[in-house]
Amino acid sequence: MAARVFLAGGAVSFCALPVFAQLPPSPESRAIVYPGPPRYPAPPPLRFETVWEQPLPGGAAPEIRASGSLLIVHAGEGPPLAFDAATGAPAELLRVEAPEGGGPDGGRAAVLRDGEVCLERAGRKKPEWCVSAGTDFGTPPVSLTTHPGPDAARRSLFPVAPAPGRSPRAHPRDVIVAGTVDGLLRGYNPPDGQLLWSARASARLERPIGVLADTSDPGADQTRLLVAGVGSRRLEAFRAVDGLAAGSLVLEPEEASILSGPIVTRAGAVAFIWSAHAPTGASLRVVRAASGTK
Repeated sequence: MAARVFLAGGAVSFCALPVFAQLPPSPESRAIVYPGPPRYPAPPPLRFETVWEQPLPGGAAPEIRASGSLLIVHAGEGPPLAFDAATGAPAELLRVEAPEGGGPDGGRAAVLRDGEVCLERAGRKKPEWCVSAGTDFGTPPVSLTTHPGPDAARRSLFPVAPAPGRSPRAHPRDVIVAGTVDGLLRGYNPPDGQLLWSARASARLERPIGVLADTSDPGADQTRLLVAGVGSRRLEAFRAVDGLAAGSLVLEPEEASILSGPIVTRAGAVAFIWSAHAPTGASLRVVRAASGTK
């Protein structure tokens, strides 16, 4: 496996990446952390508390997105439905705000191109690098910066020993994350596309990745990645700095399935559409997620 780095003049450099060992398809699987980020204590698991839930009308498979303080649900050919993200009250949809975002500094943005993750720079025809995972990526890549908690900034994270020549103290780190149709969640180093870590979700990943701040965690990184695999009843969380599992919400009954989402609202809540007996009887649920370690 290699990252293709595009050089001036059209030359292509292949950078060797560590060999990836397949993990069993279990949500409890531990992430493989490659040489690069130091190893930290496991994150505390997120706890999920339902804030509100609204049943949705029947019809086509619904889609959800956030627009300012509203959650917008599209289902079938009818007009979209709007709900207040904080209370769940139906709202009048007057206008839709453009999604917030933007690529990393310098006009760079991580994108999907022909099943690969590529880092592109504005004004350049060729990407800076592209990486493949041996299978197609299914989620749009997310560029983020990890956020160490207060304990990580004040002291070393013992008893975990650092790698030779590295400090166990946690520092903010830029990471590009994407998921594959085989259920792999992978973190890459933005400058060169080096694979930093790889974790396995419970099902194939095709929906956008939610990014949540767990401000209750004082440890190595408060940034959580939220995913819901296709056909899965699990909402799964992973720590962004190293891909370690950080808890999950399992819906009941066993036939339940998450149909759309997760979406992180402006206030930091998590929204998703699910059904106890998919594809009928869909509901929009909003939950709060925190480790509660304060």
